[in-house]
Amino acid sequence: MQQAFQADGPVPSARTVTASAGALRLPVEDLLELQRVAAGGGDGERPGPGRPIGQWDPHALEVHPSSTAQDGTGLPGQPSLPGYVRREHDHILAEAVRRAQRGLSQMVVLVDESSTGKTRACWEAVQPLSDSGWSLWHPFDPTRAKAVPEDLHRVGPRTVVWLNEAQHHLGDREAGEEIAAAAHHLLISPERGPVLVLGRLWPDYAKEYAALPPRDGADPHSRVRELLAGRTVNVPSSFDSRQ
Repeated sequence: MQQAFQADGPVPSARTVTASAGALRLPVEDLLELQRVAAGGGDGERPGPGRPIGQWDPHALEVHPSSTAQDGTGLPGQPSLPGYVRREHDHILAEAVRRAQRGLSQMVVLVDESSTGKTRACWEAVQPLSDSGWSLWHPFDPTRAKAVPEDLHRVGPRTVVWLNEAQHHLGDREAGEEIAAAAHHLLISPERGPVLVLGRLWPDYAKEYAALPPRDGADPHSRVRELLAGRTVNVPSSFDSRQ
């Protein structure tokens, strides 16, 4: 806090600005916009969809809570997150975050069944980016498949694209291939980066998208297969003795 109020000090992080705004009862959106501009984010006009990571409630990103605490009034309080133990895939996510911080766009899709911690792992991984002023975009409105084509071309640098349950985006019969092509273009366009695309996918869908079509058959997932090649990480369903 002392550094935040020094005229010649470093630009405070988005997390510090959010906490300060709440304590001082100041408009957080206005202060975060000033923080972004001071950190080198441009002329004050946000380049694309999303909002600062520090403004997101993890439960709004479909991270599962462990319980609902009591607030002393007998009424349910805010749902809490369980303690977190890092596993092998967390190191892969952390390396992708480090590469993104160095200016290299990245994409990682975690593959496993439901309730194995994939979404929580992604949430934990992006916390260092919150301190660097990154935004997060969670496309779901009006539907997941429609939201991405409408706004993916507007995604600006230092944005996390949050494709939770990615089969709803990439597997859509009408928009899936278009979404995959647009995401690939985003990742390979230096002028639009760095960005970090994170997703989770069930194994059956990952196998379906990776499968080669029959020699004379249709290939409904060709662009999805290209996008996911080398970008998926299998998540173990349980802990082992090394973790």
